[in-house]
Amino acid sequence: MPDAHAIAHFLAAGASPEEMRLTAIVMLSLAAALAVPLAWMLRRQDESAGCTAHAVGTVVGGGHVAYGNNLIPRCAYEVGGVRYEVEGPRFESGTFAPGMRCNCTSREGLPRTFRGPAIADRLVDTRSNDGWYAMSALSALYPVGSGVDVWYDPSDPSRAYVQRPVRRYRVGIMNLRIWVIGLAALGTVTLWISIFSA
Repeated sequence: MPDAHAIAHFLAAGASPEEMRLTAIVMLSLAAALAVPLAWMLRRQDESAGCTAHAVGTVVGGGHVAYGNNLIPRCAYEVGGVRYEVEGPRFESGTFAPGMRCNCTSREGLPRTFRGPAIADRLVDTRSNDGWYAMSALSALYPVGSGVDVWYDPSDPSRAYVQRPVRRYRVGIMNLRIWVIGLAALGTVTLWISIFSA
């Protein structure tokens, strides 16, 4: 597999030092621009950060997050007389296919990865999520009206999770890390070659 130095030489073939410097600046700028959402994701990936207070919430319908069109519950909870909503419990990832048996059989020991049936294809219509939730594999465990444990941040009660925290954005973080590191390495090598080839 070629290294960053070989790739930079390939890209720089026939380019003037000024064009190489411009290319390097673009690559380094893209790496810096992608580092911003990466930092945001890294900061927010741990749902449990700061969520130390407990409330009992109620499942009120289907949320917007789905695994094979299996909507997760949308739960309401109250803190200091103010009503908040949170979707969950969430999963770190999901695998689904028509006819696949759901691995969510009880609330205790709920898996971190969802595995279950893919429900018939549909266009996302946020107005019908509550009706669609009834077909979700999770609606049997979390029927509308049932109670759920909600953990929230006392300094910002809108930050919360249901039942147990998960680490979010795993795939996005991995992809952004690859792009940031790759662009930064390639841009640095291209800049180095442009300086010493001038």
